[in-house]
Amino acid sequence: MATRDQATAYDLSLFENKKARLVALKPNKKELKSNSRHQRLQSVLNVTAYVLIAVVALGIIALLITSNVQLTELNSQIAESRARLSELQSEQVRLESELASKTSIANVNAYAQANGMSVADGNQIHYITLSGSDTVTVANGDAGWFQQVFQAIAGIFS
Repeated sequence: MATRDQATAYDLSLFENKKARLVALKPNKKELKSNSRHQRLQSVLNVTAYVLIAVVALGIIALLITSNVQLTELNSQIAESRARLSELQSEQVRLESELASKTSIANVNAYAQANGMSVADGNQIHYITLSGSDTVTVANGDAGWFQQVFQAIAGIFS
């Protein structure tokens, strides 16, 4: 036995670095339940986020499409309005030239002569002179009784 004690007394393998052994632990039921609940919540949140992103993307696409449709409609209305404006401007030019031709001095003189009119002679012109006392007053038929009384009182003092 003495030899045996001597061999163990000098056993240097006790001081060597040993590899750590992995020990399989039994899973904790509370942790498993918490992890599964967390995973389900995370998956629900992920699906919700994906759906929300998809809805926002579809909304933006729909907004772009409707704004492009409205822009196209407005551009066509602008083109139609410009065409109508051009047509009306040309009609205005035509009517102005027709009016200028009908109201020219030569046309007015020809119309007057055709209807028996002539240029006024000097002896046909009479001037009327008014004296300062000649005035014209217009009766106010819409005046109420209060205004008539006020005018009567004002007439007394004037």
